[in-house]
Amino acid sequence: MAKIVETRAINMADCLINGLKQVRHGNVGHDILELAASIDKQGLLQPICVCPAKKEGAFEILIGQRRFAAHQELGREQIMASIFDEEVEEAEAKAISLTENMCRVDMPAKDYIDVCTWLYNRYGSAKAVAEATGLAYDKVRQFVKFDRLKDGLKQLVQEDGVDIKLALRAQDAIEASGDYDKEKAIALANEMNAMSGAQRNKVTQMVEDDPYKPIEDIVEDAKKADDIHQLNIALLPKQRAALEAYKDTEKTNLADAAVTLITEGLTIKGFVDDLD
Repeated sequence: MAKIVETRAINMADCLINGLKQVRHGNVGHDILELAASIDKQGLLQPICVCPAKKEGAFEILIGQRRFAAHQELGREQIMASIFDEEVEEAEAKAISLTENMCRVDMPAKDYIDVCTWLYNRYGSAKAVAEATGLAYDKVRQFVKFDRLKDGLKQLVQEDGVDIKLALRAQDAIEASGDYDKEKAIALANEMNAMSGAQRNKVTQMVEDDPYKPIEDIVEDAKKADDIHQLNIALLPKQRAALEAYKDTEKTNLADAAVTLITEGLTIKGFVDDLD
C-alpha cells in the first residue's frame, strides 16, 4: 500500500486531476473565491496529497482539488503537497478520497457565530473580520447578526438550527408593535421555519399589520392567503446550476431560494423594504 514519504512544494503545472480517482464531483467550484481569500490571508493550512503520475515528473491529486483550484485562482506557481511513494490505483485512490471527505466535519453554525462575533467586537466591523479571515463579507454579516437576537430566539438558532435571518425577521415583526413578546417571537419563528419563502413574507407582514392577533390565527390566514402568486421562469443551464448551488448553501429548496434572491434583489434596487 502506498504511503506518504515527504511533504514539499511542487509546481502547479505538474499537477493533474484524474476524475476517476476522485469521489467529490458536486460543488467542487463552490466558494472557491472564499477559499482562495482564506489561503491568501492565512496560507495553506493543510497540504494537498498527490502521488506520482504515469507522465514522468507529474503528480496526480488525490486529496485537495479545491485547494488546488484556489491556488489557480490566486495565480500561484507552487503548492505544498504530501507525496505518496508510488502511483495509487483507482480503488485505493477513491478510498483515500472518500475517507478524507468523510472525516472533514464543517464547524457548527454556533462556532462560526462565536468566533465572528468575537472578532467583530475586536476589529469593529464585519468588513475587517472578512479581510482578516478570508470569509465572505455577507457570511460575516450574517454571523454577527446573532448579537441582535433576544433570549429565546438565540436558543432556537444555537440548539434547533433555525436560520439567523429567519429568527431576526420573526423578532422584528413582533417588535413592530413596540412591545417584545418572547413567547410570541419563538412561536412565530418556529412556524416560519416550516413555511415557504412567500408564506414567510406574508406572515411577517400580517403580524406587523395586526401585532395583537394570535400567532396561530395569523399563520392559518397566511397559509390560506390568495394573494401569493406562482411564476414559471425558464432558466438557462448555468442559471439553474447557480440556483442549485445557492439552494444547497442555504439548505432550502429551489422555490424558496428563488424567492429569497428575488426579494434581496428588489430590496437592493429599492423596490421593497429591507426584510432582514
